Amino acid sequence: MRRIMGLWILLWVLSPTAFVVAQEEGHRGGFGVFAELYSPLFNFRDMYTEGFKLGAAAHFVTSPARIVEVEYYYSKFAGGSLEGRTFRFKDGRDYTSPQAKSDMTFNSLAVNWLFALKDKKFEGEGSVPYLTVGAGFHNYHSKVSGLIFPEQGGATLDQTLLLEAIDDTRTALGVSGGGGMQIFLGPKAALDLRVSYNVIIGELRPFLNWGVKKTHPFHLFDIGAGVKFYM
Repeated sequence: MRRIMGLWILLWVLSPTAFVVAQEEGHRGGFGVFAELYSPLFNFRDMYTEGFKLGAAAHFVTSPARIVEVEYYYSKFAGGSLEGRTFRFKDGRDYTSPQAKSDMTFNSLAVNWLFALKDKKFEGEGSVPYLTVGAGFHNYHSKVSGLIFPEQGGATLDQTLLLEAIDDTRTALGVSGGGGMQIFLGPKAALDLRVSYNVIIGELRPFLNWGVKKTHPFHLFDIGAGVKFYM
């Protein structure tokens, strides 16, 4: 709880003038929810494939062409590749680990800045293309269990001899960039379509016997949609 409260304070410090301007000048604020497909890239994909991302955000229209968002989201990758990967034992045969399980979750807090394109304005009508940049903190847990110990001393593999369960956990800084389209459904509601590229300064240990190198940093691509409501 202390960690989450500390992250919220840091995020508010990242953009204090935006919130002050929004309040003093009477600009609109609101909230929204979103769902996205989260896809790892490069060597991160050796551990996990697609996951989902669910979140909620408060937003502030700080000028007709600019929005600041403060968002929280939860994401999960299940069924990691280690569950099906093989390792080669000294007898020359390849083995899987039938009891292997792996998954990864993120709890993230971020600030995003949205900038309207082509003289468009976030004023409650039409479609508004935009670019976005963001920064935030990501608390992650990557859990792996049930892997057979591959470097056993005997000539015959004991499939009941397992590695100790692993939980790689850390809170890491991340940045993102992308673009989207906000389609107003009325003066107080809008559909938000977005794609973004994310880099998170996290780290996962290697599993060299299974052909998985160390992951650092995390590269992810996401695409999804949300609904925004304006006050």
